[in-house]
Amino acid sequence: KNPEISSISETILNALTDPAHGTLHALEALISTEFLHAIDAPSLSIIIPVVHRGLRDRAANTKRYAALISGNICTMVNDARDFVPYLPILLPDLKSTLLDPIPDVRSITAKALGSLTRGVGEATFPDLRPWLVETLRSESGSSVERSGAAQGLTEILVAGGASMVQNVMVNEILPLNSHPKAGTREGVLWVLTFLPSALGQAYASLIDESLPALLNGLADDNETVRDVALRAGRVLVKSNGKAHKDKILPSLENGLSNEDYRIRVASLTLLGDLLSMLGGTKVVKGNADTQDDIRQAERAQAQIALVLGNETRKRVLSSLYLARSDTAAVVRQAAVQVWKTVVSVTPRTLREILSELVDQIVVSLASGDPERTQVAGRCLGDIVQKLGDQVLPEVIPVLRDSLYRGDEHTRQGVCVGLAEVIASSSKEQIIKFL
Repeated sequence: KNPEISSISETILNALTDPAHGTLHALEALISTEFLHAIDAPSLSIIIPVVHRGLRDRAANTKRYAALISGNICTMVNDARDFVPYLPILLPDLKSTLLDPIPDVRSITAKALGSLTRGVGEATFPDLRPWLVETLRSESGSSVERSGAAQGLTEILVAGGASMVQNVMVNEILPLNSHPKAGTREGVLWVLTFLPSALGQAYASLIDESLPALLNGLADDNETVRDVALRAGRVLVKSNGKAHKDKILPSLENGLSNEDYRIRVASLTLLGDLLSMLGGTKVVKGNADTQDDIRQAERAQAQIALVLGNETRKRVLSSLYLARSDTAAVVRQAAVQVWKTVVSVTPRTLREILSELVDQIVVSLASGDPERTQVAGRCLGDIVQKLGDQVLPEVIPVLRDSLYRGDEHTRQGVCVGLAEVIASSSKEQIIKFL
């Protein structure tokens, strides 16, 4: 017999004879024991019934410990094949705990399934992955169950290696993003929630394929799908934002001008997460007018300029400032919060980004989209009010040139812009510059 098992055999035997009172103590004893010798087949035969009982217990702690031991057993036996005969006993229970209402139980069970896949190979339980995908897609299941199935599938794919992850995600999971059933679309996004953290920097190869699915989810008609998409986006930014900002940032910038206000709000939320992470700060709440907030924004702005480069910083801040004049109040509010996080003195920053901002305003004015034209006009009026004489010499020549040389949409947009400029200027400024 294994000497470590022999030392706690009385506790294990007590769990076998009195499962209701002895199971938790036996599982605790197994977890706290430091195994210096491999577990032999006879020892395994008395451990498995205790683990089996623990996975079926009502108490969350008992299920956690049992799932943890299930995952570790493969590393403690001399030959993983000794454990294979017990899989039909434990696998149904692990499937059940994977769908448990308690997140921690689901997480530990998912990791246990990953460990088992590494130890005995996925071929040992060929029905597991199809079951996980089916649970992921099930309309009858709950959001919690889809989350658990996604977490389990993530761990199994990671255990199978990079080529398996790429193949299954691109050919089986991501195509389901356009499925007519909301539950299936939600299931895909749950996988995108767990996979970036599990893969780390290795997720980079999937960013381009997964971003469209994520952005589609942000605009979904179903609120639950949108919530999971936003969660997946935040995980992606947190785990890969710094290293792969060049892949993530363009999609977020495009999202700021999307016709669906929900995508604009979500893009601002994710952009705020990314910029605050790059700047080493947190997205502010409330007015953020204290000296500490201003100093923090000052440091963040300098750090962002260093990381992104001056041109990219100007482009991003210009898009962000445009969003402050959005037609939707919730978008304006989100844009102001992100702006205050990374900008300490607005007039100074506006002067720095003025050329890029004016270019973006003119493009929006000429877009032919009434909403974008209105937003650009508002923004133009706002910067004229803030900067006055400093901005008018730069804006008026551009507008005048576009008025005479542009197409119909451009001329209409320029007229909207000029109306905002006149409304925001003093009589003296109008005489001087117009």
